[in-house]
Amino acid sequence: IDPAAYASSERFSDVPADAGYAPYAVWAASQGIVNGTGTDAFSPDRAITREEMAVIMQRYAEKLGYILPVSREVEIFTDSNKITGSMKDAVRAMQQAGVMGSKGNRLFAPKDTVTRAEAAAILRDGGLLGIPTETVYGLGANGLNEEAVAHIFEAKGRPQDNPLILHIPDASWLERYCKDIPLTAYQLAEAYWPGPMTMILKRKDIVTNAVTAGLDTVGMRCPAHPLCREIIAASGVPVAAPSGNTSGRPSPTTA
Repeated sequence: IDPAAYASSERFSDVPADAGYAPYAVWAASQGIVNGTGTDAFSPDRAITREEMAVIMQRYAEKLGYILPVSREVEIFTDSNKITGSMKDAVRAMQQAGVMGSKGNRLFAPKDTVTRAEAAAILRDGGLLGIPTETVYGLGANGLNEEAVAHIFEAKGRPQDNPLILHIPDASWLERYCKDIPLTAYQLAEAYWPGPMTMILKRKDIVTNAVTAGLDTVGMRCPAHPLCREIIAASGVPVAAPSGNTSGRPSPTTA
């Protein structure tokens, strides 16, 4: 979005006009992706529940024109009676898309708050996750899971012969997924990472063909956004992530 177009925070009395997130809160509310917590309150510091996150992700997908994949059978949660009625469709959609699931013992725990650790678990377990970078939002998946990577192409309508970039939290991860790494790669990483620089290196067999479109090289990047690196490090897997828009549409700069 153009932040200047949503610069006013008059809609919410608790969103300072000079807050960096102000235009994005106003934009998301204006698009019906998020709701305020009162007539003129946004409550920016309030944690959100798992069921609320399901609704936000479903609305965001609809706004961007995503067709959520149906990759899993419907799971009947033992605490489904605790899921708010108006949020059950979103929870089911996220579960069948492989984005969210039970927290164990078939419990969804709808009122639990969402944590960064859970975001990491979504990636590790083969789900899709919107992640921030220093440029745009990406649609990420476990780069070592061929099925998870396939869901990126399905959601975006992206041609299968268009390779993806693997995102890592620091240069020490290069040797996990690349071989014959030249010294200059580490020198470039020291100078420009974290940041919007992608290096093309020879891949190891652990990197799936779905990521590289069958090429023997892979694009590697270490994003500058600290939350993105934190989630990747916590997941323990490299994240394949193109921009979070459907193919041919503008890349999202907020979520």
